[in-house]
This record gives sequence, structure tokens and C-alpha cells, in this order.
Amino acid sequence: MPDLPDPYDPAMTLRWLVRAVVAALVAVGLVALPQPASACACGAMVTTSNTSVSGETALVVWDGTRETISMAMELNGSAEHAAWVMPVPPNTDVTLGDRTVFPTLVDATKPVERTTYDWNPLSPFMMGSAGGAPGGAPPVDVEKVAAIGPFQVTWLTGSDASAVNTWLSSQGYPTKPALTPTFQTYLAKGWRILAVKLLPSSGSLSGTLDPLAMSFSTTEPVYPILLSKHANHVQGINLYVAAAHRMDIAQQAAPNGALRVRFAGRVPASVAGLTTGLGTQTGSSQTVFLTAYSGYLQPQQISGDYLFKQAATDDPYVSTVTRTVWLGWVIWLAIPVLFVVGVVVAVVGIVRSRRPAVEGPAARS
Repeated sequence: MPDLPDPYDPAMTLRWLVRAVVAALVAVGLVALPQPASACACGAMVTTSNTSVSGETALVVWDGTRETISMAMELNGSAEHAAWVMPVPPNTDVTLGDRTVFPTLVDATKPVERTTYDWNPLSPFMMGSAGGAPGGAPPVDVEKVAAIGPFQVTWLTGSDASAVNTWLSSQGYPTKPALTPTFQTYLAKGWRILAVKLLPSSGSLSGTLDPLAMSFSTTEPVYPILLSKHANHVQGINLYVAAAHRMDIAQQAAPNGALRVRFAGRVPASVAGLTTGLGTQTGSSQTVFLTAYSGYLQPQQISGDYLFKQAATDDPYVSTVTRTVWLGWVIWLAIPVLFVVGVVVAVVGIVRSRRPAVEGPAARS
């Protein structure tokens, strides 16, 4: 057991106090360190073991009768054998999207920033928690195969989801039996399963992939995301909806994890990659109404797709991001410093008070 400090030795007492203060500050630093978060794109699966999907951004454009979904995924690492699946309605056309659209959308919907100063020393501890199928099953119908940019896209249909799952597995798609009930949900509605694979001649992919644009007729705009209930990580979602008017979410994919509106307002049609079309419904071909949503979903809470409807009003909205500068560390630093100074002063005072008084000339005589 180490020796305790001598209360009458100021130097030893100071050393012990400094050790205690350093240990306390290290403990505070460990508690305050941010914890890493993970995200995964909706419905996307990558076959290379050293690559993962870190996020997904999508633009939904709806003109009242036809919808186009442009979807881009972000890869961590480099993939030479990327593949994923996406459910889509029948008669869906697929083209290569414009990768310059999303940076433009980010700039158009950026929040207003303001700065505040937080002197609360407890702030870091008060954060809240945000082929043919076996057994005689009907065969899978390969409706169409097309090379689109660096991708090979296959449209699959059928009445038996297990057969679709088996076909995907036989063609090298990273699927699993747990997906079968979700596939069946879409097939029962007459939807197709879109199977996308990187063409061998395309080399490897990294960073933000070229977006795919999927266009189909509908009177009820939708963003299919039910496959993400089988993901292993939190889902990061960024959705932009461009239409003649402001669009509300009529059905949340996860009722307990509702996406938040971070922007709503009219923007130039070119921002959404449009030159004509939507603007004609508002009396002007130069603008569209853009609504931006974002949030994080727990996979086990996802119970459906996102459905959209026209909002009651076209009220604009721009979110505000507060940048808080935490100055509470000054108090944490000041407390031990003042404590050490106070103890040193007290110890020195005690030592001086215990020293024998110096006798004066009168006493010696």
C-alpha cells in the first residue's frame, strides 16, 4: 500500500493532489468521448467483404401521375462485385441518373446556422439518446435485362417469393431466406424485384455511386424501404420530394422513428434536375416545390414503405442548426486548480503555525 502524504509536508501533499486531479480529468474525458455510429442504405447489399454501404440519398419526383426515384449510394471502401435488389411497381423504366443533382439539393436545402455558448459543466453528461425453384415451385420470370451505365439491371417477377430468392442466390446476389416474406409482400401487389449488379467490365466502384433513376406511373407517390427491416445496422435516410406542391408523409416506414422535415420551399426546377414538367402545374415552368426529410431508422421498427400526399398548405420551412460551443470545461479546469491552490495555502498555513516562534532580544535577556 503506498505511503499516505505527510500533512506537514507541503511538497508531498501537492504531488498527491495533482495525481488525483489528473486521474479525475482523464475519467471525465473518457466519459465525454463520442461513440461511433453506423448506418446502412435501404435495400442495398454489397458482395465484397471489405466494402459496406454507409448511406443513401434519394430524390422522389412526382408530377401527379408519374413518379421518378433517383437513388445514390455511398460506399465505404472499393467494390468490384457490387449487387443489390430494389422492389419497384410494374412497367418501371430504369435509366442512369445525374450525379450532380444531389450536391445541388444539399446546397438548396442547407439550414440556417447560429452559434450559442454553453457554460454548463454537466452538458456532456446530459445528452439524450436518436432459375427454377426446388420442389415444383413456379419458375421466376426474367422480364427484362439491360445494361445501364456501369450496372446490369434485371427485372424479376413471379408469384412465389422463395423462387425469386433462390434465383437471386443462384446468380450471386447476397440474399437470405429471411427476405422471402418481404419479397412476397411486393410480389402480391404485382411489383417487380429489380436486381442490380456491377458489370465486370466496369472495374471497381468507390465513394458515391452513379444514381439509378426509376420511373413508373402512380397516383400515390411511394418510396419502398421495407427490405431495410432485415438490415443489421441503423438506417440513415435522406429523402427529397419534388412536386407541384409541398408533400407530407402519409405513412411513415417506422411510426416510432418518423423522419423530420428539414426544408420545404420553392426552388428552381434545375435544382431537382428538371427543366420542364412539374412547373406547368403551378403556372410557372421555372420552379418546383421541394420538401426534404431526414432521420435514422432502427431496422426492427420498419413496418412499411413511405407514402406521400399533398400537404394542406404550401408553407415554407427552413431548419436551423445550432452550433453550441461548450465552455463548461473552463469550470471543470477551474475547480481542481482552485482546490489545489486552496489546499496548498491551507497546508502552508498549518506548517507555518506549527513552527516555534522566534525569540526576540527581550526574551533572550
